[in-house]
Amino acid sequence: MNAKWLSGVAHGSRNAMIRTVFDSGVLIAGAKGIPAERAKALDMLRNPGRQFPTSPFLHLEVVPKAVFNKNRLEERFFEIYFRNAE
Repeated sequence: MNAKWLSGVAHGSRNAMIRTVFDSGVLIAGAKGIPAERAKALDMLRNPGRQFPTSPFLHLEVVPKAVFNKNRLEERFFEIYFRNAE
C-alpha cells in the first residue's frame, strides 16, 4: 500500500474523501465515553472531509445493547451515525 492510498487520496485527487472505518469502541466512546475520548471521536465524525464505511456487523455490535438498556440518547447517536455512514 502506498501513502496516498492510506491517506484516502486515491489516484492523486486532492478532493477525495478520507474513508475512515470505526470499530465499536470508537462509536461507544463517541456516544458515552470519557470526555477526552468522546471529544476525539466526535471531532472525527464532524470532519466533512471524511466518509464512514460501515457494516451490519458493526450495527449489531453496538445498537442492541443501547436498545436493551433503553438508553435513548445512545440509541439516537447510533441511529444518526448509521444513517449517514456508507
